[in-house]
Amino acid sequence: MISASGPSEARRDEYMHTFIQQLINFCETKENLGKNRDCFGLPAICTEKMPGASVCDQFSLRVLSLNEKLWAEARDDDTNGDGVITEAEMEGVLLHRFDADDDSCVSLGEWQARWSSVYHMSPDFGQFYYRELVKKGDCLKVGDMDIPDEGIPVADRPAMMLEVTIKMCDTDTNLYQSLPECAQIADTCLNHFRSLPACKLFLNSCGLAQYVTCVQALTDSACASTVDQWEVSTEAARARNQVKVNCRDESVLASFHVETQNGGSQLVLSDILVCYLLGFICTVWS
Repeated sequence: MISASGPSEARRDEYMHTFIQQLINFCETKENLGKNRDCFGLPAICTEKMPGASVCDQFSLRVLSLNEKLWAEARDDDTNGDGVITEAEMEGVLLHRFDADDDSCVSLGEWQARWSSVYHMSPDFGQFYYRELVKKGDCLKVGDMDIPDEGIPVADRPAMMLEVTIKMCDTDTNLYQSLPECAQIADTCLNHFRSLPACKLFLNSCGLAQYVTCVQALTDSACASTVDQWEVSTEAARARNQVKVNCRDESVLASFHVETQNGGSQLVLSDILVCYLLGFICTVWS
């Protein structure tokens, strides 16, 4: 029998911390951290959603979120620290940091090997960005970066790079599952770049309210039985309680008293649900 009592704030926090610990343990191996979609979201959870959580200490020191990577690249380009990236500064960065053979030209191989490594970006993203700058040939020079005479404010650079990232990910939607940069776009937009036009799709489609809408819509299709409707309503209530400062019983929970031991279909969600409750893509996983 399923209890009709609502979750307490302590139980909510315990659930989140327990889940994050289990996910960190799963992602400890290099193979999982580098290839598993669930693990791609951990940097944003630990460094942005739960920065003070002790459970994240062992993880957040080793892996950067996409937002942190974008800002690291922007700050490095501003070599004199005055808040503006000039063409001269960018030329110096290209030649001294990425031009391995000192031929005043950064090849694709040099760019992928060094730029991707320095900023912990995937080689695929490094190649895409290079081809956005160099349409033909294999020689990147500062003129390809179209830096205006007045320079680029450091504060604008991360947004520019995020737009490039979104453009790459939109070339193949499978990349949202297979590349760390693409997997983190939704929460990066929601947490840091809400005014960026390229983020509009994610603002309209992602987050807790949209997740609850997705769950509730199941009663119109696959989840039409009494048991299924109870499961859907309970999940929607639990999701809403996840982000409340003070948890309270949802009225829907007191409206049902369902025996489940005799079978009946149920709403089944993977453990990655907690990531979506914290503001990720609105998707029902089964």
